[in-house]
This record gives sequence, C-alpha cells and structure tokens, in this order.
Amino acid sequence: MVKVLTDDQKKRLKEIKDPIPGSGSGSGTGSSGSGSASSSGVSALGTHFVADKDNPKGVLPAKWKELGLTDVQKKDIYTIQADYKSKIEDLESQVKKLKDEEYEKMVKVLTDDQKKRLKEIKDPIPGSGSGSGSASGSASSSTSDK
Repeated sequence: MVKVLTDDQKKRLKEIKDPIPGSGSGSGTGSSGSGSASSSGVSALGTHFVADKDNPKGVLPAKWKELGLTDVQKKDIYTIQADYKSKIEDLESQVKKLKDEEYEKMVKVLTDDQKKRLKEIKDPIPGSGSGSGSASGSASSSTSDK
C-alpha cells in the first residue's frame, strides 16, 4: 500500500506510527515501532468491500485518514485491499484445513479411553451435542480407523 503514498504522506505515516520523537528506535520501524504499528491498526486492513473494480469500497487502516490521501490514492488502496482479501481468505481456509488434519492425527494417537475422556471434556453434558463436532466426529472416526 505504501507505493501509492507521496513522500510527505510516507513521512506523516511514520509520524503516526511513532508519534513521540525519540521514543523507541525513533524510526518507527524497530521492534517497538512494529509493535506500535500493529497496535495502532496501521497494518490492519478493512473488511468491507464491494467487487466493483471501477468504484471499489473499503476501510482505510487506522489513522490513515490523517495522511490527506487523494481520492485516487483511496481508490488504489481499496483495490489493493480487495485483491488481497480473497488471497487472505484462501490462506485462512487452508490453515483451517491443516488444523483440522492436525487434530485428527493427534486424536489417532490417543487410546480408546483417552478418546472417550476427550469427548467428555469437550461435551460434559451427555447428549447435549454442545461440544465441538470435530472432537466427537474425530474420536469416533479415529476409533474405527484402528
């Protein structure tokens, strides 16, 4: 996103990241600077998008309104956000799948008694069905895999 900013706007962004001159590393990019960038929301992207390439909509990261962005820059940023949104969603889906696979493999290591106990821990009220579906599903499917 920084590629669409002017030098003055980059300078202002740096000031926003590290508002107290001389604090931390002073550059806003050191370890304390990266923490402040994250906590100030500079790296957080908006989540409201419209799939209209001619008029993309989004939400500017926190404090970016203070940079005096032009309408063209805002449009470019919103387009970038929209492009990355689908990529991020795809990666999040892959991470979820990997976590599910990991959990199933971990459950396969357990004895039948441990699987039963895990199900009790995850669903303490018998017959309530309020526990995690993956735990009960994994435990029963894992038992039959042995």
